Amino acid sequence: MKALIEVRYEWTPHRLIADLEGFRVDRVLTRTGRGAFAFNVVNRGLHREILLEGRIVVIKSTESILPYVGVITEIAEDAASGVVEVSGDNYASTLYNAALDSNAAVSNMDAGKIAANLLMQAQGNGRSLFIEPGVMQGTPLLLASGSINLGTQSLGAAYDALAERVNDEWWLEHLVTRTQIRTYLYWGKRGTDHSATTYLEEGRDFTGATYKRDALGALRSVIAVGGGGPVGGRPSVAVSNRPGAMAATAERVNFGAAGELGPLVARDVYAVRPRDDDRTVLADAAKRAYERPTTARESLAVTITSRQWALLNPGDSVSARFHSLNHGGLIRVIRINAMQPDESTGECDLDVTV
Repeated sequence: MKALIEVRYEWTPHRLIADLEGFRVDRVLTRTGRGAFAFNVVNRGLHREILLEGRIVVIKSTESILPYVGVITEIAEDAASGVVEVSGDNYASTLYNAALDSNAAVSNMDAGKIAANLLMQAQGNGRSLFIEPGVMQGTPLLLASGSINLGTQSLGAAYDALAERVNDEWWLEHLVTRTQIRTYLYWGKRGTDHSATTYLEEGRDFTGATYKRDALGALRSVIAVGGGGPVGGRPSVAVSNRPGAMAATAERVNFGAAGELGPLVARDVYAVRPRDDDRTVLADAAKRAYERPTTARESLAVTITSRQWALLNPGDSVSARFHSLNHGGLIRVIRINAMQPDESTGECDLDVTV
């Protein structure tokens, strides 16, 4: 079992430049589609013409697993060891970096069609975003009235917000040949439910597993942010268990890149209500969200053997049986969000939802 590395031109059709023999190959995906990669190569001077920032990297495995496609963002050279360290973001980062027009509003429509329209808009005006719509079977977006504006954020962030609203998923798949890479956006429900037929067994299929129950599911605060002009000037009200934090203004909210609302700390949640600007209404919405009952959360960190990971894909659901966790006899259906194979050990770490 071996990791195979290809370096390709940054412009479409992403023709192959060279095959490299790398080591310490890592690639990580998350449930949001974002991720990163890294690998080392022996410094033979090739990196001066081949390994350049912005170029495309394809990481394949001799096992049956989908190719990982990323964009080089950093190259570090260690003179003492003669090793070049290459790292970057996966190709989904091109979606997150693509800006939407400020007036990108959506109304009642199939979410897959909305996603395709937003992709078309992001590809307009000369932007270089070489992604094609694949199967776009989304859940209908149902709004009580009017529309919502997604134009204050990047394309990837808009997809995340839309997918969360309708309980859909989006992901990229790559068709890789020696002469080109074609990238397709998919929208809808991902994977296959194998829970009735496939059991992963501790001691046979798992080389490591950690089971956790978190009963501290209560929110620290809910901040309801209203509509209006620039994000920093919008009215907002916070409901919190912290003294002195019962009211807040949007100017005091921590903002991320491109004006996105970002959490202050863990369990701080934002409820953005673009059609409301009355503080009494916002306070009531925040209070209802804050008082919503919570339950203990389960989480699993799982490492499986090569015997199994070549048969699974992100989105699949399987049953997992543990003999030594939760006092023995624990059986759970787990859904695979992302996979991180390690060809050097023959194992694969899974990001899963219980």
